[in-house]
Amino acid sequence: MSKSKMINYKITIQDANDSIRKIIKVKDIQFNEELLHETNEWLWVFEDSNEFCPFELWSFMDRLKVNDGLIFNHKIYKVIDVLKMNKIRYI
Repeated sequence: MSKSKMINYKITIQDANDSIRKIIKVKDIQFNEELLHETNEWLWVFEDSNEFCPFELWSFMDRLKVNDGLIFNHKIYKVIDVLKMNKIRYI
């Protein structure tokens, strides 16, 4: 059995009206029974609605820090918290 480290993120953002939203990084795993093959990919979704975060932001999400800014949906958001969770996964 081998070990791999899985890193997951939860980012909390706040707009000018003090509205807070949380964005989480989740792993989508699909198993093809015919080929006996597993594929997976990481997705950024809003925690409250499970809607996808805008795709154009995905390349920046892993590098965000507290006090960084994001602009989407015609609003400016400030990053107020970045929680990086390390989990050990056994394969």
